[in-house]
Amino acid sequence: MKKLDRLVKAAMVQADTKAQIRKKEVFERMTTEQLSELVNGNPSDERIKEILAAVDGLWLLKEGE
Repeated sequence: MKKLDRLVKAAMVQADTKAQIRKKEVFERMTTEQLSELVNGNPSDERIKEILAAVDGLWLLKEGE
């Protein structure tokens, strides 16, 4: 059972790492202006969707639900 537990834990860590990498890649594709608008601009929900759609990051909204 210990071996199975270790394998499950390793798989969970690897899946979490891959998810973090995917998120990082979305933000790396954003321009400085887009990032600044998200952080400082108080954009509307529609504008947030536009920005994320531009960098193939709409899946982040669904993940946060």
